Amino acid sequence: MLEYLARETGRVVSRSEISEHVWDETYDPVSNLIDVHINRLRRKIDAGFATILIHTKRGAGYILRMPLVLFPNFISPSSSPQVEW
Repeated sequence: MLEYLARETGRVVSRSEISEHVWDETYDPVSNLIDVHINRLRRKIDAGFATILIHTKRGAGYILRMPLVLFPNFISPSSSPQVEW
C-alpha cells in the first residue's frame, strides 16, 4: 500500500483505487480494511515526526505528500526541469 501511495505522490487516491491496485479486489464500502492498514502505516512512518506524510481527504481518499525539505532536488512530474550550465 505504501508503494502504491508513493507512486501516486501528491494525488488523492480513493479507497477503491487502493483496493484494486493493492489487492486486485473491488472495494467493499462496509470494510475498514484500508483504514486499518493506513493507521498502521501512519504509526510506522508518521508517528514522532513533525511532518506528516499520509493525509486523509475526507470523502475522497488518501494522499501522500513528500516535503521538499526531505527531497530538495525532487522535480515534480508537472514541472519542467531546468538545466544549469
